[in-house]
Amino acid sequence: MAIETISPTGEIKLPEDILLAIGLKPGDELIMVTRGDHIIMAPKPKDWEKSILGIGKGLYGENYLQEERDSWDRKE
Repeated sequence: MAIETISPTGEIKLPEDILLAIGLKPGDELIMVTRGDHIIMAPKPKDWEKSILGIGKGLYGENYLQEERDSWDRKE
């Protein structure tokens, strides 16, 4: 765990061990979001498409898409 102080200009220094652990180097960009009173930071993906690939896997049942398509053909 590292403790850093926020500078008067709102900057913080990320400790070298943390930078090395996630492969960041000077010039890399971070994305940040808040969750309540927490801040979540992550490296900005170089390729957004690859970074979200498969994010919805398992969200729907195995036959969901076919069942949905089949329902379009039914007349009610």
